[in-house]
Amino acid sequence: MTGVNVFTMLFADELFCWNLAFQIRNVENAEPSDWEIAGRYIGWTAMTIVALVLFIMGLQ
Repeated sequence: MTGVNVFTMLFADELFCWNLAFQIRNVENAEPSDWEIAGRYIGWTAMTIVALVLFIMGLQ
């Protein structure tokens, strides 16, 4: 799970363009909205918290 989180953090813009490539032309000119960016940060935070909780549960 942590590896997926790191991957999405490092390649956020590339993944954004990859997902849009099947829907629009000129993906290079597309910019993420404020909602898209907020969703990224919320997802990254949630995945980090879940990974931390699972790690702590594994220690017990």
